[in-house]
Amino acid sequence: MSSQELIQLLERYAAKQTSVEEEDRLVELFSKDQYKDIILGFLEKHWEADTGTRLFPQALAEEKAGSLFSLIAVAAHEQGQQKKAKTVFMRWAVAASLVLLAGIGWIYQNRAGLATDSANQQKLALLEDVAAPVRSLAVLAADGASRFPMQEYKSSAETSAGYEVREANGKKILDYSKGASASQTGVGSQHELINPRGSKQIILYLSDATKVVLNAGSRLKYPSYFAATERMVELEGEAYFEVAKDKTRPFRVQTGNAVIQVLGTHFNVDTHDQQNRTAVTLLEGSIKIVKGADDNILYPGQKAIIATDIDIVREADTTQAIAWTNDLFNFKGMELKEILLQISEWYDVVVMDIESLPEMKLSGIISRDLPVSKILELISMSSGLQFKIQGKNISRIN
Repeated sequence: MSSQELIQLLERYAAKQTSVEEEDRLVELFSKDQYKDIILGFLEKHWEADTGTRLFPQALAEEKAGSLFSLIAVAAHEQGQQKKAKTVFMRWAVAASLVLLAGIGWIYQNRAGLATDSANQQKLALLEDVAAPVRSLAVLAADGASRFPMQEYKSSAETSAGYEVREANGKKILDYSKGASASQTGVGSQHELINPRGSKQIILYLSDATKVVLNAGSRLKYPSYFAATERMVELEGEAYFEVAKDKTRPFRVQTGNAVIQVLGTHFNVDTHDQQNRTAVTLLEGSIKIVKGADDNILYPGQKAIIATDIDIVREADTTQAIAWTNDLFNFKGMELKEILLQISEWYDVVVMDIESLPEMKLSGIISRDLPVSKILELISMSSGLQFKIQGKNISRIN
């Protein structure tokens, strides 16, 4: 196929004018190296015009999306090796993969003979709506008594309590690093940052300059400044850590069922689980996970699931683990119930009778800025299930 013919086929595909045979041919071409530059060039030109908000069944994802993810990953790796605007390129590569995902989702919906647009509109008429969070509702509890809502602080507001509150790129930042002093002795007073359900994530810099991104429905306890011998925090919920290196003071994260010990590294911790499990995903460095008499070392690209024992996933999806820090849901290969649990935390809604829902896996990458009705619409189109929203409750209606 010539370059011009491929571009014309891609244009028809983007306009949803291709036949089933042409779609099969296009999926085949995605995996061929000789067409890589043409396809990626087309995506670079068009990605901003596509929302990338399609969900599709995991079975189809495994069948046809593998080569597409590989194509993006290889291109990103090559660009990274050449050290050419790596951050910008990775942002584009993710967006390009969204375009690919959107296309596969559309193919599935049309082939499966799912509901027509008019029928979908009738479904949506049953829905109220819950908007995505637009600001942080986090509250700082100092010394177990005083509470300070973060949204009441103005941008660049400084305090006299050893921390600063500011805003950048629409996110609140609570920063203790500028108030830290070498003359401080002992350990600082106990503080707790509480980020409720239905709140945008908040960024915290601890006194040692460790960066913590705290997700909705999460809370972190920490001292206003660390002791000279160790750094200890307690987490409930989910947080992403970029720990400042300090060989003389190990950094420890206490969760409900384990202790994570590091010297300086990047990792994600998630305790949002109905089965009281903790998931730890490591991006950089190494960490030790201790549970009772059991301990394990985790290396980059690995994930630990901590329950009664510590189970290690040797090849984890680190991009999926931290998608929330980039304002994305990444539901690749995820159980429907787990998807709905993430939705409930972000939108502060209750999914009724969640245990009665069927077992199924879906895949998709979706903006967390969408209202909840749009997420449910995508789930409905891919799963055949229908939902309604009443106030803060989501329930299945078929």
